Amino acid sequence: MKYDNVLKRITPKLNERERLNASTNLFVNKLKVDAEIIVGGSMAKDTWITNNNEVDIFVRFNHNDDISNILEKALQENFTSVTRVHGSRDYYHVMFEEILFEVVPILKIDDASQAQNITDVSPLHAVWVNKHCKRKQDVLLLKQFCKAQRVYGAESYISGFSGYITEILVTHYGSFEAVLRASLSWKKQEIIDPSNYYKNKHIWFEVNHSKLGSPIIIIDPVDKNRNAAAALSLEQYNKFKKAAKKFLTSPSETSFLYTSPRQEMNGTIVTIRFEPLSGKKDIVGAQLVKTYSKLVEKLQEYKIKKSDWEWTDAFYVYLQVERTLLPSTYEHRGPPIVHTKHTKLFKQQYPSCYEKNEALYVIKKRDCTTLKDSILKILEQTWEYPKWTSFTLQ
Repeated sequence: MKYDNVLKRITPKLNERERLNASTNLFVNKLKVDAEIIVGGSMAKDTWITNNNEVDIFVRFNHNDDISNILEKALQENFTSVTRVHGSRDYYHVMFEEILFEVVPILKIDDASQAQNITDVSPLHAVWVNKHCKRKQDVLLLKQFCKAQRVYGAESYISGFSGYITEILVTHYGSFEAVLRASLSWKKQEIIDPSNYYKNKHIWFEVNHSKLGSPIIIIDPVDKNRNAAAALSLEQYNKFKKAAKKFLTSPSETSFLYTSPRQEMNGTIVTIRFEPLSGKKDIVGAQLVKTYSKLVEKLQEYKIKKSDWEWTDAFYVYLQVERTLLPSTYEHRGPPIVHTKHTKLFKQQYPSCYEKNEALYVIKKRDCTTLKDSILKILEQTWEYPKWTSFTLQ
């Protein structure tokens, strides 16, 4: 299959590059701080996909003395929209010229072994990719493929393939299609070691086992002690392999097109829209997905046939249900008959209970009999975060 049309659609155009570069240069020049300012992430590697409005900026200090606070002061002196994000080392989100700049304080190091925080190593990733990756268009294809299959992103609420993983895989295997073909033969906990750190060694004796729990193990080519795929879940790994097999069997441009999970549902569908609050996206996303899981768990009586979520302009939960009404009463199972102490207490609490299948039962009245009321009750009980903003039942 030729990928000209896909690449034309996902590769940034000249005017987009010029706009992003101009805004980034202006941001860098505007930030006055006694440290080295460098552009990082996919922009530094030239592996970014069109419509990118986020830029990673690393502020590299020669010391590690209160660098988060030093950076915060410098940002507040030069920019109006500065949000501190708490992490293993606090960093900042700055909105500037309609672009989200993620500004991260790091320690200047020459080797991963000198890092005092995982973010200190990040600039070395760009150096490695720019030196070794000869097929960056294939990286764009793999990134877009993962995005379309909804397996892209290392955040805890996604647990998918990070951008860095896609760059490592294309560099290691040579092309987009080579990565897909290789994935079909990946064994359980396949070890991918691009820099051959463990060529003549047994990785299980060399690396902390807590870092080796992912379905594949990708040794960071600039940090032999790090598994770059540590965040990848088995579910996302299997989804990727399934999508890869389908594409190789029948290649199609549609495999690179994102479709809402809503389009895969029919019949009676519930859509709940949440407006996420500000904060670290990983934490916010985890809270939103937790709410989604709670809805799915608590609404099983309505016979959920399909359920999913997506985070676009807002966070959406989709539930395809078989019914929207429940009987006004339900049969509640009490203790087994053999537990005499508990059955005595149960009979005292429910005089109308009865025996059935060697247990006690009682008929109870439902608090909610409609799907809408049940959802509203669950949302009201789901702490103050997140706030839902709309609810539709179609």
